[in-house]
Amino acid sequence: MRDIKFKAIVNGEIVNVVRITFARKVAYIVSDKDEHGHEFQINKEELLQYTGLKDKKRTKEYPEGQEIYEGDLCKVSTNNKTWVVVFRAAEYGISRNCSDGATSHASLFGHNHSGGLEVIGNIYENPELMEQ
Repeated sequence: MRDIKFKAIVNGEIVNVVRITFARKVAYIVSDKDEHGHEFQINKEELLQYTGLKDKKRTKEYPEGQEIYEGDLCKVSTNNKTWVVVFRAAEYGISRNCSDGATSHASLFGHNHSGGLEVIGNIYENPELMEQ
């Protein structure tokens, strides 16, 4: 069973979510950066769910790999292209715009199990990386 975790975009910054309350199609979150427990109202597009997977990176900061969330940008070792993590058709996948204007999709799980993904940023804080 995977951990259910979320991050959210609050005032332009990505924060870890410690509590979510849903009311009338709106999410209210409390982040780990707010010691007073204030709630922030966010749209569903600003809520990023953990995929249950980690990338291939092994560093002092991420000894078991970095957690992969929706909206993360990943390099795929087989083609060295940048892909964005998306939730689509009831599963997590990776997606990218091709030079011919088409959109390419692939399974996140297949690429990750082969050890081929590395998180390099996210679409909110590093949109310039999508050009790679």
